[in-house]
Amino acid sequence: MFETMRLTRNQAGLEPTMFEYLVIDLETTGLEPGRGHRVCEVAAIRMRADGTVLEEMSTLVNPQRRISAEAAGTHGISDAMVASAPAFGDIAGTLLRMMSGAVIVSHHLPFEEKFLLAEFKLLGLPDVSLTGLCTLSTFRSQTDMIGYQLSGIVKSLTDAWPRSEHQALADARNTGRVLATLISGAPARLTLTPARVTDRLPQRPEAARYSPRMQVVRSGPFAWVDNLGHFLPHTPPTAARPLAWEAYSDR
Repeated sequence: MFETMRLTRNQAGLEPTMFEYLVIDLETTGLEPGRGHRVCEVAAIRMRADGTVLEEMSTLVNPQRRISAEAAGTHGISDAMVASAPAFGDIAGTLLRMMSGAVIVSHHLPFEEKFLLAEFKLLGLPDVSLTGLCTLSTFRSQTDMIGYQLSGIVKSLTDAWPRSEHQALADARNTGRVLATLISGAPARLTLTPARVTDRLPQRPEAARYSPRMQVVRSGPFAWVDNLGHFLPHTPPTAARPLAWEAYSDR
């Protein structure tokens, strides 16, 4: 499913700043889609190499099966939380659009790959071809750290532990941050090889609704409403539609 790209010191590669990236994180009902396990939360962030966020989406997903006790103990998602969430097929169109023309990024790409492959196959899309970059492999090859779990990398780069783990949006944001930090702060110039981005993908209807995970808003560097806003998905502002407003105001 994925053609793997690598960030290396090969000076014949292409500048990472030439590309846009789609950072994805999945939470699932278990570890093996071959045993019927499915996605129960997805977050996707379209960003530039400097960390500029272009679009975010995050939602719980109804996996249409029970969540294993082991998985629920890890990510905290219960069957009740996903009961009224959209199915993967309901949000796949938005995800495919966000992926098109981007390098797909995950902190453990083989995990996301096997679940995306299984979910797209259930939708009749078994031949989706994507270009991927694994930040776990990248940090292992380009840095010398004690450990390479995402939380440990965040701590090494920022001197602060992430506020949450195994929550799709938070993990995707942290993955995007460490990728942008590595690209901008590497002591030697890093390039992308081989240089190809995800082709234009099949089109499906855009998601009609999302079901973001409820967040406990704790004290932090933001104040009240600002602190709440920090946990919400970011989407770019849309242009005003004067004609639509006039039609509404005439009612």
